[in-house]
Amino acid sequence: MTLERASSESLLGQLAGDFRIDVKAGVGLHLRLDLIGDKEDWKRMKEANNFFGQMRLFWTNGSGKGIDKAQMSPALLAILNCIPPLSDSSLYEGESYRIYSFALRDNHPIFAHQMLPLLLTDIPTLADNSIRWREVLSRGDLPISIKDVYEAAGEAADNEIVEFVLYPIPETTPTFL
Repeated sequence: MTLERASSESLLGQLAGDFRIDVKAGVGLHLRLDLIGDKEDWKRMKEANNFFGQMRLFWTNGSGKGIDKAQMSPALLAILNCIPPLSDSSLYEGESYRIYSFALRDNHPIFAHQMLPLLLTDIPTLADNSIRWREVLSRGDLPISIKDVYEAAGEAADNEIVEFVLYPIPETTPTFL
């Protein structure tokens, strides 16, 4: 069986509630560095290429509009933390600040099951550093539930962060389903 065929017959959606989230192209992480001091300090920092000041991180949606902090739920952050290092980078320099921007060039698919390692990082491990993840899931000990992630993805779609959310359905449904 080929990987393509196996993907089209995946039962993860029906058996485990897996789903796919496509994060929109243009979603970006930005770092703004504001000068603390006078313009002469800024000139010296530019000459030395050694900057200091007040930093602020913020995310933008696929249209480049800032994502309101009230929208930044733990579940949305879990989604954003699963996207790869953002591909397009740029630097905008003002008179007394710099903005480093990193944005997705193309839509990026994420399956909910890919978030499991991220969600398990806050779970206590056993003496041998292993995790009995099935026990963790059955007890509901994850810091964020998959339901929370699904709801956050739906809200993110309304706010131009996510293009769409898909539940995979196999081409051939087994008789035991």
